[in-house]
Amino acid sequence: MAGAFGGDEKRLTIGMGQAMKDKWIALKKEGAEQLLSRKEASVVDVTSAQLQRVQKGDTVDEKDLATLKRRQLLTAAKVAVFTIGKGSKWSKDKWNVKEAAELTHAMLLSGAWKTTPFKSYNFNALGAATEARPPSPPSPSPSSLSPSPLLGRSPPPAAQGAR
Repeated sequence: MAGAFGGDEKRLTIGMGQAMKDKWIALKKEGAEQLLSRKEASVVDVTSAQLQRVQKGDTVDEKDLATLKRRQLLTAAKVAVFTIGKGSKWSKDKWNVKEAAELTHAMLLSGAWKTTPFKSYNFNALGAATEARPPSPPSPSPSSLSPSPLLGRSPPPAAQGAR
């Protein structure tokens, strides 16, 4: 029967089940064939009216919403809405205004620091990531170096008098 209605078996069974529940159609089996016959002369589609009310944003009973969700005609989804508007610092010349990064000696002398906009600082910043590596072994101090006859070095002068 699905071939006669576009090949979508799932939609056909959902639609036929609801139509048979509302007693709009009847299914007759004659041997290997299944025949659909109309029971009602005119049909009022309540589901379509409910879906139109949901689309407009009107209120619908929880029971009806549960039925529409069960029939996979509705799905619950979260929608994030953002409103964008002009803030308190908005101006047409915003891109031409330079914000100062630091307070200079010249600004203090002229008093320009009172009207100059400054860049905001991010005190919560973690800073640049550093490369982690194992510590270096300690370097030997010159006094701990022992004399080596192979290198032709003699001990320091203080050590020669001690012998």
